[in-house]
Amino acid sequence: MHILSDELAREVKANLAAFDPTIQKLSKKCDADIIISEMDKAGTDKALVFSGAYLWSTILPAKAIPMIAEPLQYEKVKQENNWTAAQAAKYADRLVPVFSINPLADYAIEEMDRCIEEQGVKAMKLHLGSSSVNINDYNQLRKLNDVLSHAEKRGIPVIIHIWTKFSQPKDSQIIIDKILAKHPDLRVCIAHLGYVGEPEMKVMEAIVTAYNKNEKLNKANLFFDMSAVIWTKDTVSILPETSQESLDKMAKLIKAWGPERILWGSDYFAREPKEFLDATINHLNLEAKDMKKLLYKKPEDFLQ
Repeated sequence: MHILSDELAREVKANLAAFDPTIQKLSKKCDADIIISEMDKAGTDKALVFSGAYLWSTILPAKAIPMIAEPLQYEKVKQENNWTAAQAAKYADRLVPVFSINPLADYAIEEMDRCIEEQGVKAMKLHLGSSSVNINDYNQLRKLNDVLSHAEKRGIPVIIHIWTKFSQPKDSQIIIDKILAKHPDLRVCIAHLGYVGEPEMKVMEAIVTAYNKNEKLNKANLFFDMSAVIWTKDTVSILPETSQESLDKMAKLIKAWGPERILWGSDYFAREPKEFLDATINHLNLEAKDMKKLLYKKPEDFLQ
């Protein structure tokens, strides 16, 4: 689930709502009290809550500039990560904070260390799409791997939204060989089963195939999350309704990878937990035993 300070929520809605209708329904508040209320509606006990700090350095869709310019950017990033940790602390038995950074920022590793040491946060979120990371660019890939190497050294699990505006399905091999395989001791969760809105699911399929065949790839440390991957005709999105063919392939890949290593999530505020839980149960063709493995797990199953 995403958690946003009032200031960031206003900025996101003002700058990005025109490009994604799911943002139109973002309320002014997206704090811990709202998160807990949404969790209660869905009967959810615990959740990872992602800081929106990386959004302060998001590249606006219509402009080749960050949402906020330097030098204020890093101060906003620190404030947002601190706010997220403080909000989660209000419900420490139910909310697990996750700090976030733009891996291309000069302050990325400094902020990682600060969040670990000052805030005691135990996981990191990277959104390569919002950060406009091009993994086909040598220098940007190097910066990303520097950040991941430091996370590996610090023992910090990482949730990565790995698809970007630059990506193509053929980039699956770069993701496997030049990112994931380089960090065998890093616990990684790939958001949205690799990519939201890709009916063929080629990215996840390539990763599942590679990891099942190559003993040098550490499958035990690799998870996927399936937040906001099922869209129905009555949900508002820039993405089309998920076809039955895609749903069938999704179920097949989840079963092949192991539902116990798929993190279920709503991607709130994009989807409400109760709404997406119903969509998962009603539309994803999994056997009851696999659905149970998918839905019943703790954040600690990924974090440990």
